[in-house]
Amino acid sequence: MKRSLLLIIVCCVASLCFSKEKISAPKWLDSPYSQYSSKEYFAAVGVDKNRNMAELKAVEKIAGNFSRDVKSVSKAETHMASRQEGDSFTGATVDSSLNRVILSEIDQEDLIGIELAEAFFDEKHDTWYALALMNKEKTADLYFELVKKNSSAIKLLVASSEKLEPSMRKIAYQYRALKLAQLNESYFPRFFIIHPEKCENAKKLNVSSDSLRLSLDKTAVQVPVEVSVTNDKNAIAETACEELLKSFGIVVNSKNPKYSLNFEINPSYRTVQNPLIYYCEFTISADLKSKSDSKLVPWSFSGRAGGKNEELAKQKAYSLIAEKIKTDYLKVFEEYFYGETE
Repeated sequence: MKRSLLLIIVCCVASLCFSKEKISAPKWLDSPYSQYSSKEYFAAVGVDKNRNMAELKAVEKIAGNFSRDVKSVSKAETHMASRQEGDSFTGATVDSSLNRVILSEIDQEDLIGIELAEAFFDEKHDTWYALALMNKEKTADLYFELVKKNSSAIKLLVASSEKLEPSMRKIAYQYRALKLAQLNESYFPRFFIIHPEKCENAKKLNVSSDSLRLSLDKTAVQVPVEVSVTNDKNAIAETACEELLKSFGIVVNSKNPKYSLNFEINPSYRTVQNPLIYYCEFTISADLKSKSDSKLVPWSFSGRAGGKNEELAKQKAYSLIAEKIKTDYLKVFEEYFYGETE
């Protein structure tokens, strides 16, 4: 009886050892191109104690083929399909989509076509290996379709703008066409690396951003805007407004303006005891108006800034106002321009 029991135990141990030996590392672990042809794929392996970081490193390596700055991070608390470290999981798994952590940490333009294909956990060394792949043919097709779709939209926007007299509406059409052309052109450097022939064909579809910029500039000269700001300390807000308009190609000129951008700043001051702090509180109201006095891009904002004295509080408040014009009001302008072309 004892001999039988001992024989069973020995067999079980031998079976376990055999099964572990049977699980071998995949071929791509040391050389991904031994399994995936370099003519068809970009392939890279990431290695780390944490699965998320292994995957991130693999994606970074592929993105690095396009000479882009890739952000390396240590965020890896969650994973869509991984086990926690310490689990006795051994073998390969397949993921169909990228980890959200990775998506948020790498320029998404570089992620077009990249997939996390497999992951392998080496129990002996407590290490994760992740394989990232980019199918060149499929990715080239994705880029081509993106360029084609944007190019069709550009042609429609240009055709629509040509029917309009010089106006903010015409600028809106031309601005959106320009941004789409620039987006297409941002694809071409990495598109060419992936598939030179298809990239050259895609370039033929695109309208040059330089030609679109020239058209926008010609219109902008005919649609001058006057900027007026009340209670503007050292013209800080006015300068921010002019920079905002120029970023859209709009010319600032007070001679015979077709539009006016009016800002009203209402500052007030108060002090708080223990400790003594001075506050500059303010409200801003702004609108872009046409000659007919119709409000096109209204906006309002209120806030405050504090300092050790009234002058410092005032300086901080106006710096905040300028920042909000360049960020918050910029978004309002963009919404107006894109809305005008819907």
